Amino acid sequence: MATFEEQIEGLTGITISSANTVPTQDQLSVFLRDAVRDVTRQTLTINPTEVNKFVKESDIIINNNEYKHNAEIVQVLRNANDINSNDWRDCSLIPQSHTSRAQDKSSLFYASKFNPAYSVSDDMTISVFPAPSSDEAFKLLYLNDEPVNENGESLTFSDSTIKYFPKEKVHLVILYAAIKSMEAQMSDFIVVEEDFELATSMERAIGLFKQRYMEASMLGMSSPSQQEGDNVSNEEVMRAIKSQKEQ
Repeated sequence: MATFEEQIEGLTGITISSANTVPTQDQLSVFLRDAVRDVTRQTLTINPTEVNKFVKESDIIINNNEYKHNAEIVQVLRNANDINSNDWRDCSLIPQSHTSRAQDKSSLFYASKFNPAYSVSDDMTISVFPAPSSDEAFKLLYLNDEPVNENGESLTFSDSTIKYFPKEKVHLVILYAAIKSMEAQMSDFIVVEEDFELATSMERAIGLFKQRYMEASMLGMSSPSQQEGDNVSNEEVMRAIKSQKEQ
């Protein structure tokens, strides 16, 4: 499978290398990671029910007030029996002011192992009730905010897959990174080379790419083949890119 760099070079006609190009490979890696975050945000704004396509599972946690978390929590699960039973129960979020009540069996807010609860402290540490143990541990499902490849390594230009991310949305990541790459090169044409004619030609292609990206994001399109009804056609985009190359 072609790398993200190769796909973006093919899409835009831009040459990208480790140095002396705009953008560089390192800059492209940043664009790709930003793209994953933007596509995630756009998708969940339009269709929150797709959240499970973007979640990462934490390690098993056996102590309260030790696991600190800054990403958006989707679900907290506590095991009600032996750890090997996989009897995971959904925990309800409670305010910190209710943690003592969650442990009081006479309280209406008491949390049993079959109806557990969790709270998040000011320093973002997680506690579940009843308190966890080596057998009755807990874990988190959360939105992955650090884009990685299938090996769990930070996403870069040389990758071709994205972990904790739906495959049908990868084409949007490529499109977003292509837009950012073209914007970087257009800025270089204006500021460094003072080639306003070429910059104007590239601006047309960028506008078409942006329109396609927004249309696909808003309509929840899952692959380029579903974009037959786009207002922006493949022919328009390719004409704009060809015009840019001929300058």
